[in-house]
Amino acid sequence: AVVSTQSTGELLNFAARTLIVGGRLVYWLPVIRDLYSSSSIPQHPVFTLKYNCEQTFSKKSARRLIVMVKTKASSEEDCAHIVGDVKCHGQYRELYFGKN
Repeated sequence: AVVSTQSTGELLNFAARTLIVGGRLVYWLPVIRDLYSSSSIPQHPVFTLKYNCEQTFSKKSARRLIVMVKTKASSEEDCAHIVGDVKCHGQYRELYFGKN
């Protein structure tokens, strides 16, 4: 499972360089449910979000199945980014196992 925002960004950047147009990137994204919003899903200019499905583990945590489709060829300037708050998955381990 991908848990850090850095490794998720690296995954998107690698997939952008190596997948063919029309190819799909599928991964699990662990989240803290109270902090999650769809704007916290990592994005990339060459990918379009196709599916975002939740698998609930408890009231506190879940994982989201993220399916993205590569819609155009990538260029050197293209880079993964996150618009919203990354706390829901970027600090998942600390928030899940911490004293909350």
